[in-house]
Amino acid sequence: MRVEMTRTIPSAPGQGGAAPQHTFQVVRDKYAWDESEIGAGLVPGKGTATPAMDTANGRLLQLWILPYGVIKAALAAGDKTRISTEHGPRSLRFP
Repeated sequence: MRVEMTRTIPSAPGQGGAAPQHTFQVVRDKYAWDESEIGAGLVPGKGTATPAMDTANGRLLQLWILPYGVIKAALAAGDKTRISTEHGPRSLRFP
């Protein structure tokens, strides 16, 4: 999973306006890292990839609780996934 975020960090009082910060947070299996740009570290001279192993579990949790994580889990459940209509809305169930 790669999450791209832009946030504004307030500057110290008397030092002007807020500064935007752009980050790329990545996780795969038990590995996590931050990238200075998409694909950093894959091509020589293209950005920087910084290990962030202490964030791996939190990032994996984020993957599974976001909407695309639910779809990923339903696909992984295979034949055990059920779609039904109850009282109007559709329901997706999987173990």
